[in-house]
Amino acid sequence: MVERDFDYASLKGLTVLRGWDDIAFVLKSPDFIQLKGDLPVIGRPFNKGSLLSLNGHEHLARRRLYSPLFSNESLSYLYHHAARPVIVEALLRVHEQAKDVSSLPSADLAQLVPSMLYRVSAKVAGVDDVETEDQIKDFRAVLGRYAKGVSLEFFEDPESFVDEALAGKAELAERFLKPAVARRAEMVKAFHEGRLEKADLNRDLITLWLLDDEDLLHGRSAAKEEDLLVEFALFLYTASGTTQRLLPHVIQSISDWIAAHPEDADKTTDSAFLRGAIAETLRHHGLPAMLRRAVTDVELPSGTRLSPSELVALDYVDANKDPKVFGDDAGDWNPHRIERNIKGHPWGMSFGGGAHMCIGRRLVTGGDWRKGTTASDRDIDGTVVAIVRALFEAGVRPDVEGESVSHGQAQLSQFDEYVVYPVVFDRLGEFAASVAKSDA
Repeated sequence: MVERDFDYASLKGLTVLRGWDDIAFVLKSPDFIQLKGDLPVIGRPFNKGSLLSLNGHEHLARRRLYSPLFSNESLSYLYHHAARPVIVEALLRVHEQAKDVSSLPSADLAQLVPSMLYRVSAKVAGVDDVETEDQIKDFRAVLGRYAKGVSLEFFEDPESFVDEALAGKAELAERFLKPAVARRAEMVKAFHEGRLEKADLNRDLITLWLLDDEDLLHGRSAAKEEDLLVEFALFLYTASGTTQRLLPHVIQSISDWIAAHPEDADKTTDSAFLRGAIAETLRHHGLPAMLRRAVTDVELPSGTRLSPSELVALDYVDANKDPKVFGDDAGDWNPHRIERNIKGHPWGMSFGGGAHMCIGRRLVTGGDWRKGTTASDRDIDGTVVAIVRALFEAGVRPDVEGESVSHGQAQLSQFDEYVVYPVVFDRLGEFAASVAKSDA
């Protein structure tokens, strides 16, 4: 389906593609370039020079630079040494805070999940000192101010957010990027001088940039420092944003499924079941749209013709529910759909496709989940699986009975994101005891 209009203010008048075949064609075609920060142009300070805005050889070179962050070995290391410890620590904090109350431990998942994710994304990006509750709170506040600039195209009156976003960007640079770069630059210089082994360097984005660029390492290029700032800030946002938005939907969908299918109640910590649940949730709650520009005359599989320089918005929401791809029940949420031989990825187009498929996809999802795959990363779990598994180990469920907070107060934003999502934990004490026993 092709439309010549779009609801979001900055995208009005664009050609909107909603069909799977047309969108898949555009994602893989060299006749389109990715747009990020060009609509509206006031978004350029938050996107231009980043991986999301690059095309061609520059884009390929940047992806190659980041490949060590997403190798099988790095992902496994991240799960066991960053993600799982951070998640466990956050749940133990909830347990500690609930010791003096008679009711079940409770939390707002819309607040708890970001506190986990920001620490994990900080470790991958290279931010130091985001450990205590106060540090996490400050970091979230700064990143939150910046984040509005990343997706100005989806806001009404986007000009009203620019000053706040620019202030957040400047604060990210002064408080978090510059100190982290200074510390890592000393380590990289020590490595170059033979005083430090490469294995002893940090495994993060900043270190990769410093290893790759002598001018940046020695502070000789303001332009490259700006590019690093944009990439650094955008990486922090995207590494946590998708998962932050997704997690409450995963918990709600699994809870609804178990209520209707009690035979699956013992599967909520099983990787295969969780992968299927997460894939379905990604398929149903993906990003609203991505933008491309045609660089020549193009005919789409549907027969629609596009002109040179024509702008198109790829709307994944309907495409992800195409019966030709996901079956006649494509509109339903079914965690066992992953067991079928469906066309494409089990999460649909939620991470894009082609050369611009989200490079952090494996950080979120882990390895290849497709039925029958023998890929080397088959058994690697991503951050979403890590968090959801831990939550269910602790007996998470939507709070539907609490007097002070009930699930009826869960709130969704205009971006299909829960801004409030209260939960309780039925087994948090047992979870804490098992962690203490394994650490003993």
